Amino acid sequence: MSLEHMAWPAQQTAGGCVEKAVLMAMADSAGGSGEDEDDLCETHMTVLAMRTEASMDEVEDAIEVLKKRGLIREAGQGWELMRDGE
Repeated sequence: MSLEHMAWPAQQTAGGCVEKAVLMAMADSAGGSGEDEDDLCETHMTVLAMRTEASMDEVEDAIEVLKKRGLIREAGQGWELMRDGE
């Protein structure tokens, strides 16, 4: 996790407090071994639920909202943060 990863979700309109918490948890978990993986979050939804103190249903709903808002997209077995608005 970098400060850049945490600053980005703080500046987004995520749709609500659960959505924001999930986005922040995803950003905190994002980052891989290479530059192409910097925006990839492969954290399981159960971990996101524990970290955000939200139910699994709330996390699933939040992920759908974040996808519709263009803040994340599915990527393999995880999600990609759309920091560049791609």
